[in-house]
Amino acid sequence: MSELENLEEEQAEPAGFESKVSFFAKEQTVCPICEEKFNIERMLSGRGRLNAGKLTDELRRLYIPTPKFGKVNPLYYIIITCPNCFYSAYEADFKNTPHSNLDRLRNDIVKRKKFVYDTFGMVDFKKPRTILEGLVSFIMAQYSYAFFPTKVAPTTKIALSALRAAWLSSDLEGETKDSFYSNLKDNLYFKAYEYYAKAYNLLNSGKENVEAAGNLGPDLDKNYGFHGFLYIYGILLYKYGLKKIQSKDEQLKLANEAKIIVSRIFGSGKSSKDKNVFFLDMARSLYDAYAKFIASGNL
Repeated sequence: MSELENLEEEQAEPAGFESKVSFFAKEQTVCPICEEKFNIERMLSGRGRLNAGKLTDELRRLYIPTPKFGKVNPLYYIIITCPNCFYSAYEADFKNTPHSNLDRLRNDIVKRKKFVYDTFGMVDFKKPRTILEGLVSFIMAQYSYAFFPTKVAPTTKIALSALRAAWLSSDLEGETKDSFYSNLKDNLYFKAYEYYAKAYNLLNSGKENVEAAGNLGPDLDKNYGFHGFLYIYGILLYKYGLKKIQSKDEQLKLANEAKIIVSRIFGSGKSSKDKNVFFLDMARSLYDAYAKFIASGNL
């Protein structure tokens, strides 16, 4: 089941919310870092709020704005962020911060707040989220997961969060034409590549289990599982990693390894629960792109 299906299954629409996109839960949540009490914002589903568009080569589901609800994106709501100290994590982890690192996270509160306000302006998580709060939530989640133990696959969650933040930065770049978001997007895509690569290497060395991260997305409409993780590593290396590598020998080495990894995705060529026909076609296209690069040496 995808995270989006979980969201749709769990969130009953309160009366009077027919024209709204989200609501704040009645029960209060206590931040484990600063002890701020706040209400988590939940996305509402149904009634045509989500109008699914195309799937990108990064397995991102695009959504088409509707006349009634405008732009709606489930990514804005998937991270829980404390509105006071900006501690951020996926819901399963939010209250499970390791006790050994609580003091470090508390000591960094002023630094976190200064970073957010200096970089993004006066974001406000006590009001309905916009794309900006969605972006900030993923950026701060990357910071928070540096303090989590390997049993929750923090490297993979940082990778996922960086990728999702890159998507939202790309959207903001398109909306604002601001070079800040263009540069941020590029940095986040490269960070996503680095952490997908790191997670893959940790998996191979037995130090961190990628699948302990739970839903590997990478977006919320479908969980492509471990094969999706391998594909995203391959596409990020091809689009954002190889061009940063100066050594041609190292480029070819990584490209050959990635080509083998991608070939495992389509295997017999049969579709399955986590490998639909569209996904298999994308994997074949990526395989062909690597083969062409290896033969020519040009991206």
